[in-house]
Amino acid sequence: MHESNRKEWTEYMRWITPVLVTICIFFLTVINAKVDKIDDKLFKHLTNDELHPPKTLFVTRAEFSIYQEFRATQMEDFNDSMKEIKELLREHDKNTGRH
Repeated sequence: MHESNRKEWTEYMRWITPVLVTICIFFLTVINAKVDKIDDKLFKHLTNDELHPPKTLFVTRAEFSIYQEFRATQMEDFNDSMKEIKELLREHDKNTGRH
């Protein structure tokens, strides 16, 4: 390189370097802020209210009894349907000669 080119290059770098450093600092600040937001979302300290649901979310004994009766009825219907299907399959096997 010639001495004049070297001086020009040095002069440009004298102005470009602070600008590049400023841009890098800006980007690092933005990245750091986004990481902090992610940390807040992932590692949020829960309050006592957030850990324990309010009592209104629990099912009362009456509601549970109604649910159990409804479920028992559903299971009876399911079992009856299964018995009917088994009987239909047995009849089909007898009609087709399968055992």
